Formats: sequence, structure tokens, C-alpha cells
Amino acid sequence: MTVDEDMKDINPYEVLGVDPKCEEKDIRRAYHKLCLKYHPDKNTGFRREFDRVQVSYMVLSDAKKKGRYDQTGVINLDSGANDAEAEDFDWTDYFRTQFDTISKEMIDKDREEYQGSAEEKEDIKKELLALKGDMSKLFEVVIHLEFTIEQEKRVFDICQELIDDGEISKEDIPKWHTYVSKREQNVKKMEKKRRREEKAAEKVEKKKKEGGAGDGSLASLQALIAGNANRHRAALGAIASKYEEEEAQRNRKRRKMKK
Repeated sequence: MTVDEDMKDINPYEVLGVDPKCEEKDIRRAYHKLCLKYHPDKNTGFRREFDRVQVSYMVLSDAKKKGRYDQTGVINLDSGANDAEAEDFDWTDYFRTQFDTISKEMIDKDREEYQGSAEEKEDIKKELLALKGDMSKLFEVVIHLEFTIEQEKRVFDICQELIDDGEISKEDIPKWHTYVSKREQNVKKMEKKRRREEKAAEKVEKKKKEGGAGDGSLASLQALIAGNANRHRAALGAIASKYEEEEAQRNRKRRKMKK
């Protein structure tokens, strides 16, 4: 199976931003990041980038295709079919179907890999310091962190561990003592807020079922997520912004090293 002229010269490792010696999970993670960043329903003008990401992942996620590329440096997606059958492959149709696969499942997958990870712990540490210890605000700024009573307990334990281990000094988080002393009231307040937002989301879902705004697309998913009116980033926007900030930080480090 051969790709069109626009795709045949790409380097899938460069497109996904991964090292040729990386593990399969790194390839999948990079693919998720770029899909969420370039999805045409979220950002206009990125159709070509999105297509390049799809081709790159098709190559690197398959051991046979990856091995062939590593040996030849040529993109060829032949999966065993003869040349005549390969030429019948409709790339336009393939890319069109990919638009609707970036869905709630991908967000859930990203959340599953993130929560409980060292990356999440580092983000909580950074944001808690920035918030001077006001833990209630963490649920507004940490990616994938939605308030529930269970999540509050989990995050509180992480924060307390960071303090006990000396990774955060109480002097740097003056609002922590206030949060702890009024923790019960804070939890009740956040729970009321969550219920209000849940009702707002239910209204969106109801309109979706009635055929108003929902059609199963990414746009509808974003509208549903946006029922949480007080979160300043919808899930996909938050993910993309986070990855873009990571890239910006790497670029700043590179510039400093060159000086």
C-alpha cells in the first residue's frame, strides 16, 4: 500500500517527535498528544498536520511497517496485499474517518495514564506552590482533575506527602493551613459547585438526545464538557495547551543552552 505524494517523504519519528529507540508506549502517547493538538474540529488549518500524524502512527505502531521503514527509510504501508489492491486504498476516505475517532475514549485514555503518575504529582506540586497552598483551586488548573469527594481525598494525600517529604515548604504555601482548618467546609462548598455544574452538563446532554446540538462529533463532546462553566479550559483545550507549554519550555531550555 503506497501513500500519496504529500506523505511519502515524511519522517514518522520527526512528525511524532519521538526517538527511534523509544518504546511503544511513547509512540502511542505522542500520537495522542498530536491528535488532540491538531484535530480539525478543534483547530482549523491543521488538516495536513493531522493527516501526517495518522500516517506516522500507522507506520510506527505496526512492528512490520516500522521495521521496514527503519531498514529503508521509505514509507510503505503494505500489509500483505498485492500492488493492485494497494492502489485502491482511498486515503481521503481514511483520513475523513479518523476525524471522529478522536473522542471521549482518547480523553479517558489520556486521563488513565496521567492520574497517579509522576507527571501528575509534579503538576500538583507546581500548581500548589503557584496557588500558595489553596488546594481548592487545583481542580481548576490541573489537567484531568475534576472535583469529587474521593478525588479531593486523593489529591489531599498527595499534597500532604509532598509536604511531609520536604518537597514543599509550608512557608511557601501560606494558604495551606487555612484550607486544612476549613477543609470540611471547603469540600461541602466544592461539592455544591460540582452538582450545579453536573446539572448544567445534563441540560446539554438532554439537548443532544433531543437532536439539538449533539451528533456524536468532537464538537458535541466539547460542548458537553463545557457544561462545567467555571473551568477555564475544556478537556481537549487543556490537553493541547499543556503539551504546547511543555514544548515551549523545551525550546526555552535549548535557547539558554546555546547562550
